[in-house]
Amino acid sequence: MTRAVHRAGFRPLAFASRQLLLRPAALKIAASIVLTLLALGLYSLSRGSYPLPASTLARALLAPQEMGEQPRFILFDIRLPRILMALLCGAMLGLAGAAMQSITRNGLADPGLIGVKEGASIVVLALVLFFPAVGLVWRPLAGWSAA
Repeated sequence: MTRAVHRAGFRPLAFASRQLLLRPAALKIAASIVLTLLALGLYSLSRGSYPLPASTLARALLAPQEMGEQPRFILFDIRLPRILMALLCGAMLGLAGAAMQSITRNGLADPGLIGVKEGASIVVLALVLFFPAVGLVWRPLAGWSAA
C-alpha cells in the first residue's frame, strides 16, 4: 500500500493518530497561487488615485492608530473592503461553477446548461415590459430571484 501511494505521487503527513496524504506538486501550485494573490492584494492596496507608499502600508498593518485620518480612511474603508470582496466573489463564483459541474457531471457545464441564465433573463424582460416605471435597481434583483 505504501509503495502504491508513493508511486502515485502522494506523500504521507502524520498528525497524532491521523495521517494525511499530500501531493507535493499540488501543494506547490496552491502555495504559489496564494502568494500571488497576496502580492496582488498588497499591490492593489498601494495603488490608486491617492497612492500609499509601502511604509504607510506597513505602518497601517502594524500600528493603525498612528496613521493619519485620510490614509486610514482610504485604506480601511475603501481599498481593503473592495479587495476582500473581490476575493470572496471570485471564490464563490469558482465554488458555484464547481458545484454546477459536479452536479451535472459535466466538466464544461455553465449556467445556461440547466436554464438558469434563461430564467433570469425572461424575468428581467417581463419586468421591463410590464413594469417600465420600476427603477433600474430592481432589474438585477428580479434576475437574481429568478435564477
